[in-house]
Amino acid sequence: MLTAAAIAEESQAQALSIHRQIVVCMTKSMTANRTLSYNDAERICKESVTARNQPAVTAKRALTADAAVAPALKTP
Repeated sequence: MLTAAAIAEESQAQALSIHRQIVVCMTKSMTANRTLSYNDAERICKESVTARNQPAVTAKRALTADAAVAPALKTP
């Protein structure tokens, strides 16, 4: 149960971080290009932030899964 709580807390922190990255990206994009609509900026930034963070999230989940299984594999 401790592991599930830690994973939930980490994923919530990651989601906030991703949301913040999207907001920063949108601000920069819309400042640089005044003709870019809010919806277009949001779509572009969501795609780029998600693509950037996807390998990191997958790697964290794999490490967490390995750590959860590793003690079960060891026989005292």
